[in-house]
Amino acid sequence: MQAKEIMTTSPVCVKPTTIIADAIEVMHASDIRHITVVDREGRLVGILSERDIGALWHPTRGRMLDERVYARKVEDFMSLDPVSVESTTDIDEVIEIMLEHRVGAVPVLSADGVLSGIVSYVDILQAAQGKL
Repeated sequence: MQAKEIMTTSPVCVKPTTIIADAIEVMHASDIRHITVVDREGRLVGILSERDIGALWHPTRGRMLDERVYARKVEDFMSLDPVSVESTTDIDEVIEIMLEHRVGAVPVLSADGVLSGIVSYVDILQAAQGKL
């Protein structure tokens, strides 16, 4: 099985210049833990995870910090150069990469480097259960 067979296609994306408060709202509204950050050409430039924004949001208490923090841009919080895979990468290798780098999701890139999807641990678990 390959990454393209279990990936979430058309992942939620933001630009590096997106205001962090807006990105957090999108993550919560979409019920996702990772959001890809792309440039104008759709090329991956980073990833924003719940871990990156940890202190900025609490599910039951809402915003946690000074309001000025929420006006900053995604590029101030995102992880640069995230580990990624190609659509033809075998799932066993995807799992190894995720374990080695201790990440919950990996962006999937096309041969020309454009974001085509994302594989999260949830996608892998669903595939293991035979739900995909």
